[in-house]
Amino acid sequence: MKKLLGVILVMSIVIGCGKKVYPDVNWGNNKKWVITEMNGVPIQQSGTDKDAHFVFDPETKRFGGSSGCNRMSGFYTIEKKNNIKFGEIASTKMACPDLAFEQAVLKAIPTITQFTVENNQLLFWNNNTIVFRLR
Repeated sequence: MKKLLGVILVMSIVIGCGKKVYPDVNWGNNKKWVITEMNGVPIQQSGTDKDAHFVFDPETKRFGGSSGCNRMSGFYTIEKKNNIKFGEIASTKMACPDLAFEQAVLKAIPTITQFTVENNQLLFWNNNTIVFRLR
């Protein structure tokens, strides 16, 4: 009986010390997640790198992308359940034709608190409101 308890204890330590797998590993390295909707409003797509989008690196917990015209980058953390938090965002400062949209994207990112993945879409939430719908 003592041997069995010892084996169970060792196995639980080995299993418990394994590498944690976070949901962002399924977001794909270098997959471009294009913002198709912001706060319930569909976003027109151009099919270019200027479309507002995110690219996540699950290993380093960094993201990059475009806020509609300028490049953006920063860090994120995945917390318990489906909670996510974005750190400070760095952005280039080119003159853009739709600066209001650009600023709205950058202002919305820090409000994101949760995520879900449904039907090949990544949804970023603030409480019960979808902030971004990405494909």
